[in-house]
Amino acid sequence: MGLLWEGKRQAMMKHIKEWEMKGISGAVAGIFFAFLLVPVLILLGTSFAGERGFTLAHYREILGEKGFLQALRNSALLSSVSAAAATALAFVLAYTIQYTNVPKGLKYFVRLTALIPALIPAVTYGAAAAYLLEPHSFAGLLLGYTICALPAAFVLMYHSMESIDRKFMVVSRIMGDTPLRTFLEMVCRPFLGSFAASVIQCFTFCFADYGISAAAGGNIQTAAVVVWREMMGGGPNAGRGAAAAAILLIPSVMNVGLLYYLGQHSVPGGSYFSEEIRPGRIRDISCGLLSCLILAPVVCMTAVILVVPLTEGQPGQLHFTAKYISETFSDPSLRRACGNSLLTAALSALIGSLTAYGAALAAKRSGLGGRLKGAVESTALAAHAVSGVTMGAAFLLAFSGTPLEDTWLLLAVCNAVLFFPVPYKMMKSSLAGMNASWEPTALLMGDTWLETVVRVVTPNAMLALLRAFSYCFVNAVTAVNAAVFIAGARTMVITTEINVLQEQMRFHEIFALSLLALTVNLAVGSVPWYLEMHRKHAGESERLVKNPHTAAGRRIDW
Repeated sequence: MGLLWEGKRQAMMKHIKEWEMKGISGAVAGIFFAFLLVPVLILLGTSFAGERGFTLAHYREILGEKGFLQALRNSALLSSVSAAAATALAFVLAYTIQYTNVPKGLKYFVRLTALIPALIPAVTYGAAAAYLLEPHSFAGLLLGYTICALPAAFVLMYHSMESIDRKFMVVSRIMGDTPLRTFLEMVCRPFLGSFAASVIQCFTFCFADYGISAAAGGNIQTAAVVVWREMMGGGPNAGRGAAAAAILLIPSVMNVGLLYYLGQHSVPGGSYFSEEIRPGRIRDISCGLLSCLILAPVVCMTAVILVVPLTEGQPGQLHFTAKYISETFSDPSLRRACGNSLLTAALSALIGSLTAYGAALAAKRSGLGGRLKGAVESTALAAHAVSGVTMGAAFLLAFSGTPLEDTWLLLAVCNAVLFFPVPYKMMKSSLAGMNASWEPTALLMGDTWLETVVRVVTPNAMLALLRAFSYCFVNAVTAVNAAVFIAGARTMVITTEINVLQEQMRFHEIFALSLLALTVNLAVGSVPWYLEMHRKHAGESERLVKNPHTAAGRRIDW
C-alpha cells in the first residue's frame, strides 16, 4: 500500500513539474509572440501593403532612390572597415592581457578602458567625434563606429583566448617550433572562428546603428538614418519606411546564420589554468605600447566627454566650473529624461533577466521535449536577427494608438527582447554547470520542481542573474536605435534627448548627460564584478588552506 501511494505521489509530482515548466515556457513564448513575432509581421505586412492589396511598390520606390542605395553602400563600407579594425585591435588588447608580462596595473587599465565605450551612449561618441574632428566627416563616423564596436570584440577575443588549451603551446615549443610558428599555429589558427564571429557581430552592430551616424554623419547618410527619416521625418511614409527597415533584416539574418554555423562547427577549447608566461622584454614593451596607442583615441574621446561639461574657457586656460552641470540638471525636460532612463533601465533589466532565466530553465533544467527546447533556441536566434532600428520601426507600427504607446513598459519590453540573446546565454551557461541531480533528489524528498528552483537553483544562479540584470540595465541606459522610434514626449530618455541636443550642437548638455550615464553604469556594472572577484578570492583562499603546497604553475615557453 505504501509503495502504491509513493508511486502515485511521484506521478503527481511529475505532472505538477510538467505544468510548472510548461507555464514558464508559455510565459516566455507569449512575450516573444506579442513583442517580437507580431510587430515584425506587421512591419513586413506594411511594407507589402498597397491601396489595392499586396504590392512591391514600396520596395521599388525605396530601392529606386539613389540616396538609399548610396546609404546602403555607406553603411556596408563603414561597417566592414570598422568591424575588421575593431576585431584586429581587440585581438592585440586581449593578447596583451593574456600572453604578456606587462605590469598588472597596465592590464587593468587596458581591460577597463576597452570596456568604457559600452558604458556611454554610442550617440555620445558620435557627438564627440563631431566635436573633435571635422563635423560630418567619414573619418569621424569610422572612428565612432570602431570605438563603439571595440568592447564587444574585446570581450569575445578575451574569453576566446582564455579558453585556448595552452598545453599545446608547451608541446609546440618542446617540439622545436619558433615563437612565431607557435603563435601562428597555436593561437591564430584556433582563433579563426572567433575572428569571424567578432567581425560578423561588429558588422551587424555598425550596419544597423542609428546613434553614431545621426550625431556625426551629417550629409553622409546611412541605412538606419534613412529608415528613421522615412518613418519619423517631415513627410513620413509608413510603407517606404517599413520596406527600408525590412531590407535591414537581410544582412542581420544572414549574419546570424553565419554565427550559428560557426558555433556548430567550432572546436571547444581547453580549460584555463594558471601558467607562468616566459619573460620577453621586447614582446612586453611592444604589446604594452601598442595597446596604449590603440586606446589613445578612446581615452581622448572619453576625456572630452568628462572634461567639457566641467570646464570653461579656451584651451590652455581652462578652469573648473559646475555651471553646465547645474544648468543641465535644472532643465525640467532633461531632469525628467534622466529619471525616465533610470526607471526604464531598471524595468528593462528586471524583465530581461527574468525572461532569460525562465528560458534558460526550460532549456537546461527541465524535462521538456527536444522540440520545445529547440523553440527556445530559435527564439534567441530570432531576437539576435532583429536590429534595434528594425525593432523600433516595428513597435511604432504595431503599438501606435494602443494603451502601450508612449509608456515606459513598452520601452522596457522592447529592450528586454532586443537584449535577450546575451543574458540567455549567460543564464544557460550558469545552469548547465550546476549539479544535474538536484531536481531528482528534491522530487524524492517531496519538493516540487518550482520549489527546487526557488530554494536551490536560484541561489546558486544569483551571480549569473546579477550579471544578466547588469547587462540589460547598462544597455538600456545607452540604447538609442529603438528608442528614437517609440519614446514620446512623456517617455524621453537620456539617449533620445542627446539626439535632440546634437541637432542644436549643445555639447555641454550632451556630455553632462553622458557623464551621468557613465557614472550610473559603472556603479551598476561593478556590483557583479565585485561579487565575482570576492567569490574567486574566497575560493583561492579555501584551496590554499586545504593544500598549502600547491605548485606555482608551469611556464609557457614563448
